[in-house]
Amino acid sequence: MYNFEFFTFPALLFAICGLVSNIEASCPLANETAEIVLSCPQTEEEWEKAAAKKNCEDFTHPCHTYIYHCVINAWKNATVEVCAPSKLIVGNVCAEFSFGGNKIQRHYNAKCQRCPTVYNSSDAFDYSECYDYVKKSREINQTKKSREAPSLTRFFQSPSSNTTLFISRIAQQENESFHKESKISIMIGVSVPMAVVFVLLIFLFFRRIGRGPTSFGRPTHGAYSSLKRMFLPYCASTNNDSLSTAKED
Repeated sequence: MYNFEFFTFPALLFAICGLVSNIEASCPLANETAEIVLSCPQTEEEWEKAAAKKNCEDFTHPCHTYIYHCVINAWKNATVEVCAPSKLIVGNVCAEFSFGGNKIQRHYNAKCQRCPTVYNSSDAFDYSECYDYVKKSREINQTKKSREAPSLTRFFQSPSSNTTLFISRIAQQENESFHKESKISIMIGVSVPMAVVFVLLIFLFFRRIGRGPTSFGRPTHGAYSSLKRMFLPYCASTNNDSLSTAKED
């Protein structure tokens, strides 16, 4: 016979740790530091200058240490400077900042041939291939604008004004999409451990009141007796009321 109590505590501990880790994975302050920029540093020297300017060390929080990042967004149409905990990016893909999840994560749809199988998200500047996604998106966007609205290109003759217009539109798109972005992964990560904890607590409850189910799934007499004592008064009163009603009729 298996000793369920031997497995119950480790399983309960694992579920609680999973719940805590999923909650801590999202750092609310990261969104407050996120800023859409025209480009990201692509050398270590440029990275150090940008990191010093961003000064992520000033942000203190019970979460993990905040580190300077400059990565692509979920739509691969903008680059984002942000202070966030670093993550290991696995699977030859680019790193992204998720506004919905408030965290750095792997972009499963942004393949990167030059990226190693595993790398730290704070080293994203070493893999300029990821920034090419943003360049291509901007080129396509500018081409569509020139075809659909030639009057706008005449009105905004300055390259700097074009850049400002593009950045403002990207920022507006990001802000409108923050609340719409799916948080299914976070919900699953929180709800599944909670469900496991709930089931284990129910199991422990039955183990305590009547030694619970046996290892072969047959309810013991103790659990049955406890349930009988809990519900017998209610059932008896209900039956008496039914009999008295029948006699009156």
